[in-house]
Amino acid sequence: MLTFDGYNTNHFKAFWKERVTEVEEVPLIISGLGFDPRSLQAGKILLEEDIIPKILPIDFSVESTGDYDKNLNDAKKRNQELLDSFLIINDPIRLNLFDDFNHPVGGREIVNKIYEIRNVFIDVNDVIIDIGGLPRTLFAPLISFLIERQSNMGFK
Repeated sequence: MLTFDGYNTNHFKAFWKERVTEVEEVPLIISGLGFDPRSLQAGKILLEEDIIPKILPIDFSVESTGDYDKNLNDAKKRNQELLDSFLIINDPIRLNLFDDFNHPVGGREIVNKIYEIRNVFIDVNDVIIDIGGLPRTLFAPLISFLIERQSNMGFK
């Protein structure tokens, strides 16, 4: 697993600088959008290298009403503002992690919604799934789906 400490961050930066030059295209990042400070981390690192990635934001966060949790609201607002730094290829995908009976449905929802907008993947060379700001119940089925369906999604 790639972590973003100083050593691995430098390797991540070097890899993507070389890769973007090689394919002449920026990667598409799928990242959580919410209060988590790890949200959009891969994109932030690429921005430091003057690489403006495409981004497909996933909004699954719990809303805080009013000023109940000011820190949560402030963190979410910062991440929302950061979105303007990227090439946003689709409105944030809004997901419910649970149905009305509190059954987990997030994995099924993310796969269905990604399939519905599969046209955004046409001619994409590279996809980064930034798992730092996504729960396992979302990123595991997403990775599985994209690998399984890559020939149907229009990837280069």
